[in-house]
Amino acid sequence: MSIIENSKMKPKKTAEELVQMLHDEKGIQFHLISEEQAVECFSKRNNYLRTASYTKNYPKHIAGPNAGKYIHLEFAYLTELSTLDFT
Repeated sequence: MSIIENSKMKPKKTAEELVQMLHDEKGIQFHLISEEQAVECFSKRNNYLRTASYTKNYPKHIAGPNAGKYIHLEFAYLTELSTLDFT
């Protein structure tokens, strides 16, 4: 499968869509950094892959209504780690 075919099957998400997905599907919280600030972060300073790569360091709910979602993971924690790693 070529890159062009793959991009048609799975179009690139906007910064707003990425933040919404992190919140709704992954259970990431936006108490320390607002969702609007997260959109700005993805749009101007950071990229999703770098930020999302740090999620593997945090535990997820194993069962129940939140199964598969992260436990008390703040978006601010991920951006801080990506900033520290970048320098």
